[in-house]
Amino acid sequence: MVNRRLQYAVILLVAAVSLAAGARASFLQELDRLGTLTVVLALILCCAVIYLCAPFVARSGRLRRLRLPLGFRITRQGGVFLVAVLAVAGAALASANNLFYLMLSCLLAAMVLSGLVSRLGLAGLQLNISFPRHLFANQRSLAQVSVRNLKRWMPSFSIWVGATGASRLGTDVTMEEFYCPMITAGSVAVGSLPVTFAHRGIFHHRAVWLRSGFPFSFVERRTRLDLGREVLIYPSIESSAEVEGILNGLGPWLQGSAPGDSHDLYRIRPSIPGENARFLDWKSSARVGELMVREFSREDHRRLNIVFDHLLPPGENGRERFERVVDLCSAVVWRLHHLNAEICFSAEDQTILSSPNSGAVYQILRYLALVEPAATAPGGQPPRPAPRSAPGEWFQLIFSARPEAEWPALQSSKGRYFFTERL
Repeated sequence: MVNRRLQYAVILLVAAVSLAAGARASFLQELDRLGTLTVVLALILCCAVIYLCAPFVARSGRLRRLRLPLGFRITRQGGVFLVAVLAVAGAALASANNLFYLMLSCLLAAMVLSGLVSRLGLAGLQLNISFPRHLFANQRSLAQVSVRNLKRWMPSFSIWVGATGASRLGTDVTMEEFYCPMITAGSVAVGSLPVTFAHRGIFHHRAVWLRSGFPFSFVERRTRLDLGREVLIYPSIESSAEVEGILNGLGPWLQGSAPGDSHDLYRIRPSIPGENARFLDWKSSARVGELMVREFSREDHRRLNIVFDHLLPPGENGRERFERVVDLCSAVVWRLHHLNAEICFSAEDQTILSSPNSGAVYQILRYLALVEPAATAPGGQPPRPAPRSAPGEWFQLIFSARPEAEWPALQSSKGRYFFTERL
């Protein structure tokens, strides 16, 4: 690609020199119209050569030291305007008419004024971006943007705010731009910036761009602000067929009940000698002809022990399978938390206990947002299940990207629900 652009630049440069020589010959033979046309074409080719060679010159070591955070881009309107300036310049040189020179000076003054005003509009601006406390991958969120104009007397017009960045895990960010039509001197413009993160991880604010093309949009000025902040992105919690399949498999356990001391009726059964008389159901007793008592359900029956396997499965798509397991585990944990289930999360050497009314579920999501797969060692053992305070009342759910055959110690377990990711 680089060699091809250089070849095009050399060809265009030779053509421009040939046209310049032809223009000189035309003027010597008093062919003014032909000479003017060839001069304009030569100038256009020279601009094309500059466009092709400018990136290579800008990458040189000396210019890198002089690089400023302020940049510019010629817009489509600016390109048309530049062609008009070159045409008027060629006509002025060819005809030596003062009117053409006056038009050329006005056009150049308008271009310089456009760049100067846009530069002054971007100066003295203070930017602040704040994200919500909890962000999830593949979920649209609104970031609050505030732009403060620190100038004492000059307002700023037509300011666009946009951000770029990347995460430790290669997060792709879709972020719309925020537009401020006018920010008066000393005031603050506040707005919302829709943002969507494609993957989990830590998002780094590499750069936030402020751009403005005011007043004529011939040249668009851009200035970069480095914020140096980090934002944690939780895994995706979107529902899918796999998530619904796991919850349906746990349906009888989630919806089941057991005798307890809540206010929900569990069953009516015959009375046992020595029971409290206040639980007697007199209507059922009169209908059946014997003493019947009311038995209530227990509220703390939804207990789940989740074991997360952090080992990377073999194969070319091992990383993809691992990421799917992370998203699936996050979605199931989030749904179970909203079903008022008590969760005991076990991974590597740590255990996190999340009760229905606590915020410990975000500790689980934080671990899943930062977890990195570990290489499968020969003879590696799966994570050890977390200890259970009440045996027989906790269901166990295992999330692993490895084949089920690598879990020999758990295949003989009974009364537990297992899940192994397969692709």
